[in-house]
Amino acid sequence: MKHIVIASDSFKGSLTSAEAGEAIAEAFRMLHPDCRLTVLPVADGGEGSLDAIAGMKGCRTHTVATLDPLLRDIDARWLSLDVGGVQTAVIELAQASGLTLLGRGELNPEETSTYGTGVIVRSALAHGCREVIITLGGSATNDGGSGLLSAIGVDFLTDNGRITIPRGKDLAAITRIDASHIMPQARQAHFTLACDVTNPLYGPQGAALVFARQKGADAQMAGRLDDGLRHFASVLHAQCGRDVASMPGSGAAGGVAAGMMAMTDASICPGAEMILDIAGFDRAADDASLIVTGEGCYDAQTAGGKLPSVVARRAAARGIPVAIVCGCCKDDGTPAGTPPCEVIVTCPPGMPLDVAMRREQARANIIAAVTSAMRPGWRQ
Repeated sequence: MKHIVIASDSFKGSLTSAEAGEAIAEAFRMLHPDCRLTVLPVADGGEGSLDAIAGMKGCRTHTVATLDPLLRDIDARWLSLDVGGVQTAVIELAQASGLTLLGRGELNPEETSTYGTGVIVRSALAHGCREVIITLGGSATNDGGSGLLSAIGVDFLTDNGRITIPRGKDLAAITRIDASHIMPQARQAHFTLACDVTNPLYGPQGAALVFARQKGADAQMAGRLDDGLRHFASVLHAQCGRDVASMPGSGAAGGVAAGMMAMTDASICPGAEMILDIAGFDRAADDASLIVTGEGCYDAQTAGGKLPSVVARRAAARGIPVAIVCGCCKDDGTPAGTPPCEVIVTCPPGMPLDVAMRREQARANIIAAVTSAMRPGWRQ
């Protein structure tokens, strides 16, 4: 009996990871009813990662009252599951500190804070989780993680006293950091920071000058935020003994990665790799005849660590053929850096994008395209 492993990302704006995977699986059930199918809900560590992981066996969803980037009351979710015998929390930074929580006129990275994400971390630590995974995609913040850290007990002080909840504009004024009141559980925990960027904390390729514009900053504000991050890095180095500013990825989520690596036991991990490991991809792929992955738009950015390219590389290492199902393909053939694979485009020629992205239409397009492409059989 042939074994097909399906590990697709979401089709953003149309289908969740689980929905896309089930549509692909339905096509194979019709074509090859004798096949064994394994559908893994996966993501690349950005927005939507929580929804993908929530479908995994043994995963529990928790809801906590917290604050959005502008410190307004909201509810947010986090997940807990057992990973290798360790109680593990999965937290999506975008749940409390994300761009999508703000209106267009509210975007202002000088005024936003990651404090709400810290409240979620506090909840996970209080529940006994000692491995905490934080996915860093989609932040509306540029506070170096100071807001998050303050929520778990770190005090940030200026010449005029303690900052109650640090925001992006406060970094330049910080003169001292007091970690004596940090939660004891935070000292015992390991934090895995899932991200797909390699930007340093400050400078031309840093958090503010590269990403602050999309968070509402103009050129002058981005410059001020960059200066603040530079100053914050010097204070972190002086007090924590760790020079994290130039580490690849330290600029992720407005510098959250830098603050966490300086003040806790934290490390950066590519998001897609981490979620595939949690989902047990390697174990499922051991006896696979074919691996199918997918995403909404397959283009040059795919090879930069997005889920389909990571799945394709892992499949190639095992000599297993791989097919990538996508709504559209913006490059001829396979993007550079991705192993050779069969690309199945689901949007029929001439169908308007807004129609193709409707949930039921997207599902029908996947089933039709996969059925057509796989009908003659697949590469053995």
